[in-house]
Amino acid sequence: MTRFYVVAVLALSVLCSCALAQDEQTEAPRTLRITTTVTPPFVIQDDGGELSGIDIELWNQVANRLGVGTEWNVTTLKGALEGVRDGEADVAIAALTISREREDTLDFTHAYFQSGLGIAVNSENAAGSGLVAIVKGMLSLAFLQAIGALALVLLISGMLMWFFERKKNAEQFPKGIRGLGDGFWWSAVTMTTVGYGDKAPVTLPGRVIALVWMFTSIIIIAAFTGGIASAITVGALDNKVRGPEDLPSVRVAVPEATSAVAYLDNAGIRSNEVATIEEALRLLAEGETDAVVYDAPVLQSLLRDRSDLRVLEATFAPQSYGMALSQGSELRESINRAILAETTSAGWRDLIERYLGP
Repeated sequence: MTRFYVVAVLALSVLCSCALAQDEQTEAPRTLRITTTVTPPFVIQDDGGELSGIDIELWNQVANRLGVGTEWNVTTLKGALEGVRDGEADVAIAALTISREREDTLDFTHAYFQSGLGIAVNSENAAGSGLVAIVKGMLSLAFLQAIGALALVLLISGMLMWFFERKKNAEQFPKGIRGLGDGFWWSAVTMTTVGYGDKAPVTLPGRVIALVWMFTSIIIIAAFTGGIASAITVGALDNKVRGPEDLPSVRVAVPEATSAVAYLDNAGIRSNEVATIEEALRLLAEGETDAVVYDAPVLQSLLRDRSDLRVLEATFAPQSYGMALSQGSELRESINRAILAETTSAGWRDLIERYLGP
């Protein structure tokens, strides 16, 4: 009997010890390994290595709701996704687009942000770049040829008028170079319908030429106006990017392993894949590529303070951002509930406006 009591006491002690250990383990916060990559304004890293941004603040709120700690690992986008896929990280966050290709190897949480792709171009080469484009068009060969042809037609008309008027109307069309200049002046004034009246033919041949020239000028001025306008606008727009429809005919750079790569591949558009968005923008600034395709809000954030590059207004290929998890992750349901709670709170709109503006 005594032996029975001893065994019972020992068993009870073991059970109590296990229960206490379990309670201590439950109370100790679990630390999740979060992998990310710098993608302003969603993930920003300062010179001291401190992280901030929309995704960082959202995760911090999610972690608080879950009662877990966070161990950050900053790497490349490809490395972040592979880390979760291979079990080296629990969650990846970095403005990650939920796509069919990524769903083949990963699971995603509910979407927390809606976006789209954008196109960055060189400001000097952008279509419709205002006064710069017009000035360049006016200095183009086509424009100078149009002006030269117009001047030649004016000179021929002026010479004919001078030829018939130089004898009987020598006061207005004198002999020599001065008379030719007066003929050119009369021709230009008549074509533009200014009508100063300081030069007028008095001979019958001169008046016939004037009559024919007045009617002909209407056609000529219309044709030359169209030609000059075309020379300016075509010179400004030639080989420039105005939207996604122009991408097949220009050089395109894109960060590797991004949703932009999948879009371009599906559209049959050849692109130059580089390691980072910073590398792609460097190529664009140096004229080694004509356009960079990437997430529109990220491009707008990166180019906000730059004048040499700009983002086209139109966005395309709508995207939804989510957090990436390993397939079948037990964390998905709890993170989804926390995301829904945060994105429906009053603070979410304030957070978005703080980083992206109203």
